[in-house]
Amino acid sequence: MNRFLGRLTYANVMATLALFVALGGVSYAATQLPSNSVGTKQIKKEAVTPAKLSRASKSALTGPAGPTGPTGPTGAAGTPGTPGPQGEKGDSGAKGEKGDRGPEGPSDGFFDDTFPGGPLSETSARFGELNVPAGSYVVQATARLISTGAGASNADCLIVNLSGGNGAQTNVNLSGTNDRKVLPMIFAQTVEAPSTFAIQCETTSGGGTVSVDTMALTAVKVGTLHE
Repeated sequence: MNRFLGRLTYANVMATLALFVALGGVSYAATQLPSNSVGTKQIKKEAVTPAKLSRASKSALTGPAGPTGPTGPTGAAGTPGTPGPQGEKGDSGAKGEKGDRGPEGPSDGFFDDTFPGGPLSETSARFGELNVPAGSYVVQATARLISTGAGASNADCLIVNLSGGNGAQTNVNLSGTNDRKVLPMIFAQTVEAPSTFAIQCETTSGGGTVSVDTMALTAVKVGTLHE
């Protein structure tokens, strides 16, 4: 007993009293709290969280879900975004199979270079006649002119259709005796009936004599003429 009393200090006594008071207060709070004595004033703000509520309490607070509201108006289009970087070039595809050959076109050709030549004057002279059936044609011709006189001469040649129509004139200057020039000519026309194309030439100036030496005339039938 003397040994126990000898170890009592003021600090030990005060600590023991504080322990009894604390235990007594907790016991009173747990067993002596009056019914319905805790109200909204006694509950701290935000002390009751959703996790502490029962399912029935949550349902009572929220109520049943209401009907879906109508769709709102479409909002304004947003600003276009920045274009992305260009992707890498893809691999080349496999070569496709060769298609079937199409039908032959309506082409047909007519040619003659055996026409006899002859002298020219200021009155038009026609050389050669190439007969063709109805259709669309591209007509080409060449005529070689030769000067047999001493003076300079000038001459024109063109392709004509004896049923009507002609191509553009081609002009040539011949300087003197034995001067030769070849005139190229072209004409395109659609004829509704069989027709005859020919070469027509004449001198336009000069005192020399001019003759047509050799010539050729070709007519190629085509599907359609496009101007």
